[in-house]
Amino acid sequence: MGSIDYRSVDQQWLRKLPRETAEELLVLPLRVLNGSLEIACVDPAKPGIKQRLEELLGCTVSLRIASESNLRHAIGNAYLSRDGKVGPLLGELLVETHAITPLDLDRALEIQKLSGRKLGEILQDMGLITPEMLAATLHKQEQLQYVSEK
Repeated sequence: MGSIDYRSVDQQWLRKLPRETAEELLVLPLRVLNGSLEIACVDPAKPGIKQRLEELLGCTVSLRIASESNLRHAIGNAYLSRDGKVGPLLGELLVETHAITPLDLDRALEIQKLSGRKLGEILQDMGLITPEMLAATLHKQEQLQYVSEK
C-alpha cells in the first residue's frame, strides 16, 4: 500500500477506534469495501490482531499492509483532523496557488519520505519556490489553521 491519505479515512470508524488503540496496534481504519472494513496495519500476520479489531469495531475487517512511518503519520493526522485540528497542508496550498504542480509535490514528498527533511526546504532546493514564497505560504497556512480552530 502506498502513502495513506488521512483525509479519505471514514470519520465514523475513528470515533469507534480510540487513538490510543490505533497507535498501540499501529492500525488505521480506512473505508468499507465489499462489506468489509479495510484497515491499514504494519503487521497483518500479527497473532490475534484481526479478531481483536473485529471485536472492537463490530464488523468484518480486511487488513492491508502499510509502512510504519506512513501509518504513524496518517494516524496522527487522521485523529487531529477528526478533532478539527489540521488545516490545509503546505503542499496543497502551493498547488492551489499554482506555485508548484501536483507532480512537483509528489516528487518532493518522495524525497521527504526518504530524507525526513521539511517539505519547504526540499521545494526550495529543487528551485521550485523562493524563501519569500515559503514564508508567505506558511503565514497563510497559519492563518487558515487559526480560522479552522475557531
